[in-house]
Amino acid sequence: MTDVVELRPTDGSTEPLATHVQPRAHAGQGLARDVCPGSLIPAHPLDQLPAPGSPGAPPPAAPAARLRSPVFEAHLVSIIVSKARTPFDYEISGPAIELAVETVSQLYPHIRFTHVYRNGSNRCTPDEAGYLAAEEHCRRPVTAFIGPGCSEALTSLGRMAAKWNVPVLTSGGSSQLLGDKKVFSTLTRLSHTMDDLKQLIRRVFIKYQWRNIAVIYNEEWSYSRLLGTALRRRFDGPDRLHIEHYPFRADASPNKIRQLLTSAAEQARVFLLAAQGDSIRSLLLEAHSLGFNNGEFAFLTVEPFRSKTLGNFGWHREGDSEDRNEVTTPVVTGLYDSVIIYAWAVDQVLRSGGDPSNGVQVTRVIWNNTISGGISGIIKINSYGDRESDYTVTDINPSTGDWEEVAHWSGAEGVLIEVHDVWWPGGGAAPANQPLCGYAGDRGPCRPLEVTDPLVLSSLIVLLGLVALSVANVFLKPIGVSKLVVSKEMLLEFKQMRETSHDNLLYLHGALQFAGRVYFVTDYCSKGSLGHFLRNSPLKLDWSLRRAIVFDIVSGLDYLHHSEIGSHGSLTSSDCLLNGRFTVKLTGFGMGSVRAQMPPNVRPEFIAQYVTISERLLWVAPENLRDQEKPRVATGDIFSFAIILQEIATRTMPYGHMTPLEPPDVLEILQRVRAGTTPPFRPEVSRDLVDEAHFELMRQCWDELPHQRPTAAALKRQLTRTVKASPNLLDALLERMERYVSNLEDLVEEKSAAFLEEKRRSEELLYQVLPRYIAEQLKQGKQVRPENFESVTVYFSDIVEFTALSAISTPIQVVDMLNGLYTLFDRIISNYDVYKVETIGDAYMVVSGLPVRNGNLHAKHICLMALSLLEAIKQFHVPHDPEKTLQLRAGIHTGPVAAGVVGLKMPRYCLFGDTVNTASRMETTGHAMNIHISSGTRDLLNSFGGFQAVPRGGVVMKGKGVMKTFWLLGYNQDVNTRDVIEDLGPVESE
Repeated sequence: MTDVVELRPTDGSTEPLATHVQPRAHAGQGLARDVCPGSLIPAHPLDQLPAPGSPGAPPPAAPAARLRSPVFEAHLVSIIVSKARTPFDYEISGPAIELAVETVSQLYPHIRFTHVYRNGSNRCTPDEAGYLAAEEHCRRPVTAFIGPGCSEALTSLGRMAAKWNVPVLTSGGSSQLLGDKKVFSTLTRLSHTMDDLKQLIRRVFIKYQWRNIAVIYNEEWSYSRLLGTALRRRFDGPDRLHIEHYPFRADASPNKIRQLLTSAAEQARVFLLAAQGDSIRSLLLEAHSLGFNNGEFAFLTVEPFRSKTLGNFGWHREGDSEDRNEVTTPVVTGLYDSVIIYAWAVDQVLRSGGDPSNGVQVTRVIWNNTISGGISGIIKINSYGDRESDYTVTDINPSTGDWEEVAHWSGAEGVLIEVHDVWWPGGGAAPANQPLCGYAGDRGPCRPLEVTDPLVLSSLIVLLGLVALSVANVFLKPIGVSKLVVSKEMLLEFKQMRETSHDNLLYLHGALQFAGRVYFVTDYCSKGSLGHFLRNSPLKLDWSLRRAIVFDIVSGLDYLHHSEIGSHGSLTSSDCLLNGRFTVKLTGFGMGSVRAQMPPNVRPEFIAQYVTISERLLWVAPENLRDQEKPRVATGDIFSFAIILQEIATRTMPYGHMTPLEPPDVLEILQRVRAGTTPPFRPEVSRDLVDEAHFELMRQCWDELPHQRPTAAALKRQLTRTVKASPNLLDALLERMERYVSNLEDLVEEKSAAFLEEKRRSEELLYQVLPRYIAEQLKQGKQVRPENFESVTVYFSDIVEFTALSAISTPIQVVDMLNGLYTLFDRIISNYDVYKVETIGDAYMVVSGLPVRNGNLHAKHICLMALSLLEAIKQFHVPHDPEKTLQLRAGIHTGPVAAGVVGLKMPRYCLFGDTVNTASRMETTGHAMNIHISSGTRDLLNSFGGFQAVPRGGVVMKGKGVMKTFWLLGYNQDVNTRDVIEDLGPVESE
């Protein structure tokens, strides 16, 4: 068996550089064949390849000879499989590599690039890749390997390249084995890796408190095998996960798939599916038939990138309504970027005086760096030579059946940012890690409430009795669980909450199970949360009312900090509720045993409704951002209070100077706050917005050092001196309500003025769309019926040679020109009793005599208007070509028409009849800078006197025969009409 390799230049010429025919070693013979002329490479285990210069090593490269040349010779070799039905196939990725080589050849003329592709057959085997790499390295010193993409081939080539000190850049190789950079010291991976994917999966499992996971993977697919291997060992750390593996084959029968799913359900309720798209669809269909869509199970899958080779991960299939096109995969773009990044690194080494043939030098330039200019955007390479990958967590929207983003994972920061709630079955919460009765249902009856202690039972009855008594004044807040397991600890917490009574704390009556959901029962606060009120209410807040709100919050915190609860722990402006009397009620504290049963995605939104989980971190103190396991104490509440002070001052979100806040912006803010720089990063608040006392309060409360922040008690004493409190509660309440009523009166007055102004604008717009008479009838609710008009005068005009002018102008220039011209025309026609019907392109249509009849004056007004327009266009210059003027061609005819309003959306007042067609013909058969009028119009003009018109002669009109027409020359009210006989002969209608 022989292997034919044809080396061609990258400049596109057809002459090969060299042709080499070499016997190929059998796959089972390893590297024992003679692949270098005149030398023999002994067989070695792949992890024991001889170092350069040692006995048995291939001939070393000659870097010194290359460096003496003013042009560095960069020889790239790609060993990529072909026709293997993988995303790495050379039929897909080859053109990208060739294009990249052409690009860098132009960018770096001081580097001469050559590229050789070796066919790795249709299998990703370490023997084949190792043999081809050794053969190319012996034939000519290789400066870099691009690819291969599959992990199996990289294990051998990566070890050999490290021994040879040659860089390897690839968009594949996601195996954890390749992450050992002590062995693969010159390997750079530009695609996702199993290590960062494992971090994301771990974070999702911890987020939902899932510890028992069943990994169901296709044992025939290499990628799913790698994923299974990555998750085979239990995760380290305090949140240890128990992983069970269930392999299957793509051709498994439905019965075998059901058996596999049933077996997995005995160990877990969370299934991670690692397979191609069609196999995943089959698994889910069988899971549906087993009733696994009852809300107890969660199914997750990994789609590394969209590709036909991975299959369709959508629910629709061919013949359904969805049609998804193939997109360029990160594998292809990664191989392109591999060449771009290598060329950039070589250039950097050359500029620094280094040796570009030293693979370690080139590799270290790339590692721990951020590189732009590639086809896939900005690329962050970590200190281990792997790209920091971001991921999107998607879920199927049950309303549309499409995948939609619910979370974003930043690989560089290791942060999961929630974008949207997951659509769990039935609108409920995330499935629990383990059912109440166990995976096999052998843990006794599924009773969510099982209380046997008489004292505990009586406490519960009293608790629920209080709810029933005050139901008219309470609010039911769902807490995200369908059942609540009541314990003695929980009942003691409820008792503690009932005893925690303060004017500025929201009273929690208890919990209620209703319609399959559990609710907290609290006092009702009609104004909603403080954060929502500040950002959305049009009410003005004077500083006396703002200080009262601040005092309420501090009073509630002071009570909490001296109670058994100790601190709030997660204070935000959404946890500050406003009742009908504008009193602040703090909520969202205590009840730790209930929170433990709440899904993680609901827990931070204990009572709040207007902030997402990721945004809630904006209120968290920096010491808790650095260590999220650290207990949240009173000093953290003071920092959160400082952020609320900023909201009260600016009426924006926290850090409102960076509005609008997108997930990347939130991440950037959290990073800067967590960094603890000097000065620390805090919201920007203009001193013009706040008084000095409020600003100083913020500065003290968001101090970087927790012990430097004032206590709630100290804040209360400080605010008592600045807040002018009334001598008794009733007076204080009346004073606050008076300010509120006064505020409402000002708001009503402003809204009324705004309404009247908007009404005027709407009417003005209506008068521009329809004749005023018609518009008034429509405003009064009257029906506008079509109407016949015995005699009106219709005007048409257009711009001469408009088509030629448009051809040499841009669309924007044409729009600007027409807008300027017709704005001028509109000002002129407002002086006459006419109505502009429409403008279409350069055509301008005007009528007089309707909808309000004006006798025979319609002919006079239209003709006077036409003369004015003719004079005006002489002074108009084309905006984008001031040297050029425009010419107008106009036609006028008088006769009967029918008119009426047509359409509901964008209604138009339209004219119908032969008069309209004839007026249009008068325009098209006219001449530039002339007004062409019919004999009917001319007869009416004679009755007024002063109009000067000359006969044009007979003009042939379609459907009319020969018509006698005239040129309108001008108007002089002191001169009688005179005719000048000038027969120009018949003119054919266009």
